[in-house]
Amino acid sequence: MGDNCARRRDTRSDACTGLPSCLALSSTHIAAAQTEDEDLGAVLSSQKNLSTFYGLIKEYPDVLLKLPSQDGMTIVAPSNAAFENIPGTSLNGIWDPKNASIAVPILEYHLLKGIVNTEDLAQGPSIFAATLLTSPAWTNVSTGQNVVLARQPGDVVVFTSAQGSRTTRTRGDIAFAGGLIQVIDNLLIPPTPLSETLPAFGLDAFLGVLHASDLLSALQGDEDLTIFAPRDEAFRRVGASLDALGADELRDLVRYHVVRGRVAASATLTNGTRLAAAEGGDVSVRRAGNNLFVNSAQVVQPDIPIANGVVHVIDNVLNPRAAAAVPDPDSRGLSGDDNRGELRGYWAEHGEAHDYVRGERADGESGCCGQGV
Repeated sequence: MGDNCARRRDTRSDACTGLPSCLALSSTHIAAAQTEDEDLGAVLSSQKNLSTFYGLIKEYPDVLLKLPSQDGMTIVAPSNAAFENIPGTSLNGIWDPKNASIAVPILEYHLLKGIVNTEDLAQGPSIFAATLLTSPAWTNVSTGQNVVLARQPGDVVVFTSAQGSRTTRTRGDIAFAGGLIQVIDNLLIPPTPLSETLPAFGLDAFLGVLHASDLLSALQGDEDLTIFAPRDEAFRRVGASLDALGADELRDLVRYHVVRGRVAASATLTNGTRLAAAEGGDVSVRRAGNNLFVNSAQVVQPDIPIANGVVHVIDNVLNPRAAAAVPDPDSRGLSGDDNRGELRGYWAEHGEAHDYVRGERADGESGCCGQGV
């Protein structure tokens, strides 16, 4: 996550003095607190497998001041075993329960705005749920960083967070005055920036293009992005065409894959939607059965959260000069098979980008959200 992720959270002048007072303060603003359900402290204390999480809430009661005032809340509570699993996750070496600048943002990422009842989730499409995490050291999503939820066959509910890390609900929909608690088997991990997320999904060629176009830093500093990232095989197929692009054309090509000012989950991309690309043109969304297309490219892996938005993996490079191209689902190979190719020509003349295409990090770049330009 980088050193700048350790930025200390500012002390609030209106901080409450302990868990009971914070619970009382938040409950006065939540209509659902008028029900007969027990308050949050009572429910957490009664769940023996949540004692570690409850201890953190008592250690940092100020997080409760940010709880929603109207629509209730959902607390995604890691079990005691989940905290024991940290050494096997990417939080190993980062997690420090005594460091507020680490513990508080991660706690906030486990607090969802609104009530999410997992029994109401339809099987299939993923949904995005906004969290209370807004710290600029960790995220650049204006409405709060998202976690991805999906209901799978067999009544399995999965939460997806950084770099595709998956967490499973072990017990769901525990009611308290103001919302619900969902118990999970691993901690949610705040999404990482593009430079760390793309390699985790084998999108080395797209990362190379971002470096070659000098747009990576700017994109990582932007707020609320939707990015359509072609997989490596797509770049292999258009390698000869990339050779002919000048610097400005390459930047325009990259910007045509970026939508600014909107974090668009795949479930919100309805048939006929038009999105304004950063390049200046539009991209068109089409649906054919369960398949989702952007112009003529199929979305083969949707809803990858990043520090400042979401990435959808597509099987073709979008062409801003052929914005009207439409898919022919009946004639396409829709298997989503990811055959990583080697780019030609252009990369041989651009060493840094070529290093990234081969999956070698050429610099020591780190950090959560980059520096916008």
